[in-house]
Amino acid sequence: MSEIDPESSDEAPHLGRYELLGEIASGGMATVYLARTVGHGGFTRRMAIKRLHPHLETDEDFVRMFLDEARLAARIRHPNVVATLDVEDHDGLYIVMEYIEGVTLLQLSRAAQRMGDRIPIPVASRIALDTLAGLHAAHELRDEDDQFLNLVHRDVSPQNVLLGTDGAARLTDFGIAKAASRLSMTRDGQLKGKISYMAPEQTRRGEVDRRADVFAMGIVVWELLAGRRLFSGETDVEVLNQLLFEPIPRLKDHAPTLPSMLEQTVMRALDRDPNARYATAMQFADAIERATRMLGGPANHRVVAAFIQKVAGERIARERGRIAAGIPLSEAASTGNFKALDATGTPVMRARTPLPSHDARDLREPRSMRPRLRAPTMGGPVYSPDEPDDDLVAAQRQLRRPSPLRPPTMPAMGPPRRDSGETEAYKDTLHGVGSQSSTPPAIIEFAGQSQPPQAPLRARTPAPIAPLDGPPSAPDLSDELETRSLSLIHI
Repeated sequence: MSEIDPESSDEAPHLGRYELLGEIASGGMATVYLARTVGHGGFTRRMAIKRLHPHLETDEDFVRMFLDEARLAARIRHPNVVATLDVEDHDGLYIVMEYIEGVTLLQLSRAAQRMGDRIPIPVASRIALDTLAGLHAAHELRDEDDQFLNLVHRDVSPQNVLLGTDGAARLTDFGIAKAASRLSMTRDGQLKGKISYMAPEQTRRGEVDRRADVFAMGIVVWELLAGRRLFSGETDVEVLNQLLFEPIPRLKDHAPTLPSMLEQTVMRALDRDPNARYATAMQFADAIERATRMLGGPANHRVVAAFIQKVAGERIARERGRIAAGIPLSEAASTGNFKALDATGTPVMRARTPLPSHDARDLREPRSMRPRLRAPTMGGPVYSPDEPDDDLVAAQRQLRRPSPLRPPTMPAMGPPRRDSGETEAYKDTLHGVGSQSSTPPAIIEFAGQSQPPQAPLRARTPAPIAPLDGPPSAPDLSDELETRSLSLIHI
């Protein structure tokens, strides 16, 4: 906060006409403050201010992205979307938003897990319905000419769902949303979003529509009901392999008491084929509502608020006291993707505290003892070689090309066969007979301990057969024929 008004020591710093009360969170692009405005007759109102970092205000790309987020979010008027109230450039570029006191869905899930508790099905259903309602409102957004903007959030995740102390869930962070009216357009080959919450078509950098957000919400709801992560791994390559190729785990394997109808509802949203999913977020919400009727229906907001208070009440009170005291953001208050800052504004690097989990992946054997797993993709590398150089690209460059005959998720027992006839037959089935394409499918390969070479097995030499002294004679079947004839006569 000294960065905004370093000379103000006796009174609270101001940003334009807003009085800054404390820092809520900070990330790589902006810092979020709790602020208030004071009007006539003692009128006060609290709000959140998201200010673009000063060193990014000269970067046109970041400024366009920031303005796009404000313009798109300001158009959405829905109780389940965090409201954007204003955009100003006095003393810096910042967005004025509705202030939601509470926690993110990620924080609530982790707090429940630490307590050894699980979010009840009615509570989880209400959170899902609220989020889907806000998401549907965003998808239905139109411009001044009443034309659809075809908005896709592309970053639906527990970090971007805010749960207020009133029990309502609200969707936020439209910073990377795709819409027809954006000032900045996503560059070709650029990946946007979190891999663990991406739809398969989104990872291939193709055209996406609202059904990609439906898939992401399917992941969120699956994790809400199962009490664990759906797609997780030590590297992005492992997560991609699970997302694209491995069978999606059944929900009832982790929530045995879940009604079968509710499981089927969630699994349909997770279909890898966009045409097999729900066409809209509202259809997904209607299906959840029908599936929970046998349990008495989704919980109301009072019940959700009581659960939030039970699980995260201490955290909310502690954060309220920190902001009121003007204490800078500490390592205990990191929210979502935001990085904690110390008093000088330097990011604080902290180790994550391991959480108790019933995830079967936590019980796996050490990485060095696992076999090498190979999984083919759709007929060639998913990722282009000229994409930006970042951490995801480094993981993607671990892709190798195996024999096209290698079945998915089979341990590599040695060098693959190179039978040209079978290879060509496989290519015909992949590309169609007569296709000129000869690109074998790419694979995702995990480093592990390969199996030692085995000596070839030798067949035993059969013992020689003794020659017959004379020609073979036919067996005598007269007795058997007579017996069969007598049996037929008796019948």
